[in-house]
Amino acid sequence: MELALGSKATIHDQELRIGNHVITLDRRLQIATRFPSRDDLEYIGFDALLDGKLDAKTFHDKVVILGYDGNRMQKLPTPMGEIKAHRLFCYGLFDLYRRMTSSRKR
Repeated sequence: MELALGSKATIHDQELRIGNHVITLDRRLQIATRFPSRDDLEYIGFDALLDGKLDAKTFHDKVVILGYDGNRMQKLPTPMGEIKAHRLFCYGLFDLYRRMTSSRKR
């Protein structure tokens, strides 16, 4: 989130602040992820980059998340069904980013 929003994150009085964005945390300093209705995470396979099928400029000015999504990756239950652990992580990041960018300091 710090890379994407360009500021250092701080937690104070049950609030997560990054730059001029703030969200309220629960008493355990957590937030619950809001999932989409279906697992439609878009991704680019790392092999496409390694094989030269993708221009490296695709990633210019982007925050890149590398994650393993192989056959042996653990699956976890979500409201949209079981998904692999790194997909769950990405959905959590995307939800946090959406919530942070739709908020402003009070």
